[in-house]
Amino acid sequence: MQGSSSWNSSNQYTSPCLPSNRPTATNPTPLGTCITQINSAPYTNPFGAIGTRAAYSPPFEYNVRGRYDFRFNEYKPFVSVGASFIGEMYNQPANYPSGALASENPPTTTLVKYLIPGYYTYDAAIGVTKDNWTVQITGSNLSNSDAAQVISSGQYIESEVPLRPRVVTLQVGMKF
Repeated sequence: MQGSSSWNSSNQYTSPCLPSNRPTATNPTPLGTCITQINSAPYTNPFGAIGTRAAYSPPFEYNVRGRYDFRFNEYKPFVSVGASFIGEMYNQPANYPSGALASENPPTTTLVKYLIPGYYTYDAAIGVTKDNWTVQITGSNLSNSDAAQVISSGQYIESEVPLRPRVVTLQVGMKF
């Protein structure tokens, strides 16, 4: 048996700003101070807000694996199973505008915040070894989860990168 987990309690302690270097009619921010608006619209600090959770930082994740080897005459069969969980997280800092509300409140940036839901994956393998050869069948993402790993909003278009679909492989190996 093997397992691991992490509890992430990340908080942003600093947040640099973009200083104004050229005040104009659409950027009335005084020279050297943090830009807070662009074209008369509020400007979101791209570095995040102090005291908020970092992007792509799930509060909890874990995995557990088990393998059992045994003997059957001159054969050495084995079986293994595994599961992992990754908690929900956001793709952008907490102060970014929500992608869910983008149609109601148009953002001033192409980068908007989406919630990436948590998900489970399951893996397994079964095989046998004899002398110098091994045969095994392995499967990953056995529940065929299509959970999103990454959600982006480049060019105002929401796009998702899903998990790799279920994969089952047959492996035959020989040591010499």
